[in-house]
Amino acid sequence: MTQPTPSPDADLRALGMEVAKARSARGFSIDAVAGAAGIDRTTLMRLEAGDHAVSVRVLHNVAHALGTPIGDLAESLCGDRPQAAHRP
Repeated sequence: MTQPTPSPDADLRALGMEVAKARSARGFSIDAVAGAAGIDRTTLMRLEAGDHAVSVRVLHNVAHALGTPIGDLAESLCGDRPQAAHRP
């Protein structure tokens, strides 16, 4: 029986860059997105810098504040890694 390969660490910097890019493209300020997402501006700043792993709930709220699907933001977490040939 083959053992599943461990999941790679999430690329938080890539996620942060994706959030910052989406925010900037829409012309939203950090304060506006943080307020709409119901989070502290420091949390959003740390997310964009790749310094902070946030919960799915927070990422979901940020995605809604940006008007983008959460999957578009989260895709950057593993986008550069090859897909596993076999999934458990």
